[in-house]
Amino acid sequence: MNGNYTANGNFYVTTAVPPAAGDYEFQGIRRAADGATYVTTVASATDVWVVGDRVSLLGQLVVANLLSPIFDAGHPHNSADAALSRQLNQIPVATDAFINGLTVGPTGGIYMSTTP
Repeated sequence: MNGNYTANGNFYVTTAVPPAAGDYEFQGIRRAADGATYVTTVASATDVWVVGDRVSLLGQLVVANLLSPIFDAGHPHNSADAALSRQLNQIPVATDAFINGLTVGPTGGIYMSTTP
């Protein structure tokens, strides 16, 4: 998944609402000026699909903290609404799975962090 990662390997995200000065878009997904990828937990009927991931009309990845992922396009998604499954602000360990370039935790979510 394209984006920035923290020193411990978490995908760097922000829950702020875009747009903001310095934002840019890459492959239909909005990023903040510091490289954080915008995410939201709000799924909408107007969401679109970008490279297999659910994305809001503002360019935010739609994510969920639920523990019932299915794997689609190499990424874990919530089986109920196809939101990208995440584990927020947790530290990966050496035994965690590394799938499609992302560290996936024991509950099946991609490790994401709101701090660089």
